[in-house]
Amino acid sequence: MANVAATLIFEERNSYTLKDGRSISVFMDLWSIDPPEPSLLEGRFKLSWIAFDESEPGKRVLMDCHKPLGLHFHIDTGPQVPVTAATLEEAYAFFRSKLTEYFGEQLEV
Repeated sequence: MANVAATLIFEERNSYTLKDGRSISVFMDLWSIDPPEPSLLEGRFKLSWIAFDESEPGKRVLMDCHKPLGLHFHIDTGPQVPVTAATLEEAYAFFRSKLTEYFGEQLEV
């Protein structure tokens, strides 16, 4: 079996204030996988994206993409829910939609 390396290619840390005054932190990390497996998102990238309420960190949306689970998300401490996305753009759009659904307004992440 070949050695697989992950290289951090994107890292972002931001804080947003919602209209109701809550502060939401968003951390987004993205790694490229070498050598890649072109047919699978989780074979090309590893990601960890989380948004949480700064006053109640357990209130969160977390999206991960890693082997062996593949792309999935969690709400609070709920179960891992598989996500289907063929591209990073689709995964990003899904993550943003979950943030809007959970926090009640669109964040410009």
